[in-house]
Amino acid sequence: MDLMRLLRTDLFCLCEELGVEVEQKMKKSEISKAISESAEVEEIRIAWELLLNAKSEAAAREERDREQAAAREEREQAAAREEREQTAAREEREREQAAAREEREREQAAAREERNESREQAAAAAREERAQAAAREER
Repeated sequence: MDLMRLLRTDLFCLCEELGVEVEQKMKKSEISKAISESAEVEEIRIAWELLLNAKSEAAAREERDREQAAAREEREQAAAREEREQTAAREEREREQAAAREEREREQAAAREERNESREQAAAAAREERAQAAAREER
């Protein structure tokens, strides 16, 4: 396995997995040499495969987390949208009910006014009739 092809960060992970002591300031070639000298090729290969598996699992976990976060965000947005729609519908119903109530009140007021006018006309007609009857009696 050509350790020089690996990224520096991967070499540090491999050192940690194999228990090889290295310093951050060491060159890539020095790190590769330290790994080669402290472990057999098969052991290095197995450790590398374990690291690759761990990286794959971490990437898959991150992807799942992103997908779950996106799904959660979508659900929250849908819930907020639904709430806004329900609020708008409720406000529209309330406006319609208020308009209908105002229309009924106008109609009732007009009907009262009409009844009052009819009573006044009837009272005026009765007064006129009494006045005419009184005038006929005087003659």
